[in-house]
Amino acid sequence: MLITFLIVTSGRVQADPQLDIDTVELATIDYPPLMGGREAILSELASAAFAAVGIKVNYRVYSLPRVVRAVATNAVAGALGTHNWFYYDDAKLQISYIPIYSVNIRLFYLKSHFPQGLDYQELRDLQGYKIGYIRGGALLPEFAKANIEPELVRTLHQNVEKVYAERDDMFVATELGGWAVIKQHFPEDVSKFAQAEDPLFIDEGDIIFSHKYKHLQDIFWLGFQMIKENGQYLKVVEKYYGKHQVPAYLQRFIESP
Repeated sequence: MLITFLIVTSGRVQADPQLDIDTVELATIDYPPLMGGREAILSELASAAFAAVGIKVNYRVYSLPRVVRAVATNAVAGALGTHNWFYYDDAKLQISYIPIYSVNIRLFYLKSHFPQGLDYQELRDLQGYKIGYIRGGALLPEFAKANIEPELVRTLHQNVEKVYAERDDMFVATELGGWAVIKQHFPEDVSKFAQAEDPLFIDEGDIIFSHKYKHLQDIFWLGFQMIKENGQYLKVVEKYYGKHQVPAYLQRFIESP
């Protein structure tokens, strides 16, 4: 794979005209509308940032464990997701990353199952409940610390279906992703679901670079700053949240240098 080299002139980033402009390949999981193909918030942000410096992006949608393997073995230039997926020591050594998004991770449940709401202070307070989660997810170490063995599935919609069927008590998902999947699979019954009042965790959405392609980090950063400054970043976010519904914590992230 040839990677575009960039030069900076008069404060602008341009592709070196003597070298071919190539397409960067990024791995990700199928987790709409957060990540996946191009119709996902992280994917659109990454594509916009790379486009600002003259680079195109192709996405490869894999299972979560395969994403980690692809990055750790330099099979792709990088990935979209969270650096917390790479919690094994040997995987951590193979990556560099840039946070490009901030997101609340919450517990979702049926109102009929918890009519008084879901009351807990920390994850270990939920021992004894069946909690749905994604196989290979970044919170697995946190579950282990809390002595909880989550009900693992391959896709988020399986978690929603198991809670709806009352086979699980609750499931873990990002704020945006959880409601999107509920609306997609149970559009007539969205009002039956609720999310815990307090987030379980606040996590980052990252672009992660494999060791072989870590030089792309600085290149991407230039484009990322450009789309934050010209307002394109905010337009992408508003597409998914609505113009007047961008959470305060995400607004602060957008405004940060």
